[in-house]
Amino acid sequence: EALFAKRTAVWFNNTLIGREEFVAPLVRQSLTVASAEYQAKKSVLTVKIENASDAEFLLENLSEHTLHQHANVVSLKPHEVTALQVKTAEVKKNVTLPFRVLNAVIAPKKHPVITFDLLPKP
Repeated sequence: EALFAKRTAVWFNNTLIGREEFVAPLVRQSLTVASAEYQAKKSVLTVKIENASDAEFLLENLSEHTLHQHANVVSLKPHEVTALQVKTAEVKKNVTLPFRVLNAVIAPKKHPVITFDLLPKP
């Protein structure tokens, strides 16, 4: 019934495919921020993202901030925590990090965007 009603998501060749209302929540539930904190009053924020799923996710950074030790595309391995160092130019009380999920497709040539709203520890 769900298949014919198009209420499913499919995982094939490391790509998650389905309607946004089903794919986006699945990705959001799989990826969580384990911690976000500045190191020694520097303007580099260390953000640890946990991937609790069996799938690898490829995220493209869409924020105004650059990533210190990663390119603009980050691979989050299954069942691992990945540390990202985000250059914020100054210590901020809140940081928004939007990412496009490159290996998830919600329409032809369209990928979902997930956003992490962070309240970093100083």
